[in-house]
Amino acid sequence: MGRKSAALGTILYCFLGFLYCAKFGGPEKPPIARAVGGGEYFFTDTVYLDASGSYDPQGRPLTYIWNAPGTLPFGEIIDSLPRHRFLGLPKGTYTFTLTVFDGFFYSKPDQLIDTITGADIIVTKDPGRFPGGKVFEKLSLGLTAAKSGDTVFVDSGSYDDSVSIVTNDLFIYGPSSNKPIIDGKNFSFAPISIFGAVDVTLKNLVITGAAEAPDCGGIVINNSSNVRIGNCRIFQNQSDGVHIVGSGNRGVVRIDSCSIDNNKYSGVWCDGSTISMSNCIFFNNAATKTDTSKHTAALFIDSSSGSTVSLNANTFLQSNDFQVWNDGPSVVNANYNVFDSVFGGFYIPSQSNAVVTMANNRFNHVRTHCIWCQGVSGVDLTVQQDSLSSLLTPIWCDGAKNVSIVNNAITFDKAAGRDITQKGIDLGGCDSGEIAGNSINGFLIGIILNQAPVRLVGNTFIKDSVCLCNYMSANNPPDLAGINDWSGCIVDTTSIYLVP
Repeated sequence: MGRKSAALGTILYCFLGFLYCAKFGGPEKPPIARAVGGGEYFFTDTVYLDASGSYDPQGRPLTYIWNAPGTLPFGEIIDSLPRHRFLGLPKGTYTFTLTVFDGFFYSKPDQLIDTITGADIIVTKDPGRFPGGKVFEKLSLGLTAAKSGDTVFVDSGSYDDSVSIVTNDLFIYGPSSNKPIIDGKNFSFAPISIFGAVDVTLKNLVITGAAEAPDCGGIVINNSSNVRIGNCRIFQNQSDGVHIVGSGNRGVVRIDSCSIDNNKYSGVWCDGSTISMSNCIFFNNAATKTDTSKHTAALFIDSSSGSTVSLNANTFLQSNDFQVWNDGPSVVNANYNVFDSVFGGFYIPSQSNAVVTMANNRFNHVRTHCIWCQGVSGVDLTVQQDSLSSLLTPIWCDGAKNVSIVNNAITFDKAAGRDITQKGIDLGGCDSGEIAGNSINGFLIGIILNQAPVRLVGNTFIKDSVCLCNYMSANNPPDLAGINDWSGCIVDTTSIYLVP
């Protein structure tokens, strides 16, 4: 009887196999799993697990089974759709294993490997969006948990926080759009303070709400080095936008591609620091200050100790104050900056003893002076290939050590209303200098020299500008021989020496 049952079973199996082959055209074959993709992703990228290349030889519908690595909390994913996506995977390398099932058979496994670069710490108002990893709802909590070398991602949203950063080697950034707002308005100091740290990057953040307090700002940088602030908006702080002191000696403090606007006092204040600013926009800083005795500017360089400042390709827009106020023995290099519709450009007060080098900058519609070195400033000033346009004297320099004004276009900003208070260049009491190759346009007085032994060579005066050389003695006579059409120069009657 057993042999008969076995024989009947064999016959039945063959019969069913015959029917199957007749229906499907061949012997049964398992499905094929094809995991598509894999590669490197940034933390904020959407990562897809793509099984759309998988198929069943018999055309049956498939179920897709992904096995995630044990470091992720979701383990196995079973889905009827071929694509599954993740957002905000923690930093790491992940191997995902794909198996497909056609209702009868499982496929052999296939794999893809994704490498995620980015955040060790996640700060978000919606923790459910970011499974796994260290997730916090406040920036201060996230930075407290961060270790040296960590990257902190700050999700879009508003964070009412105040944070002190003392850890080295931190990268703190938000998404490139919908930047997170770090708001310190409920705190008595700065939203972000960096104290004694090295290698700290802030990127894609909005920083506002700093208190009106001494030595305060939207960002305070104290005794720190290699700090980078990029693509941030720093605005409506009740003190300075960025307040920097004693920093950058072991690595420059860099501020790049930021909007610094509507801060109550200076846009950037620095003392005893090495800083570089490029591609930033300054607008309407110091317009609402309540302590009018406090000196302010878009960039204020304090007098306590020297700083080294590099300004490249920044834009300074409408303001009621000077844009760069250099109050100390600092070195300033300014190249390719634009000053448009501002009260004043560079201001260097008495006893500053600064070294200022300017090249290829443009000053448009300046209401007072583009460059004003006031009263025995002791400045070494080089102005070369700049375009300077103002309602008053574009370059007014008194008591400088060395002045070089070469190959500039200097223009009066009004077609009418000229008087002797408006001069193209006004120098007085300088130790030495050179004014050469300049085009001076529209001033009643092109150049005035008050006891300044300055060499004049190859300057051009346009629209009835004249050159007035006012000398009280012949000890240091000017060299007028190289002036284009030197007969257009007028020498005051009190002068007693003129080179014919």
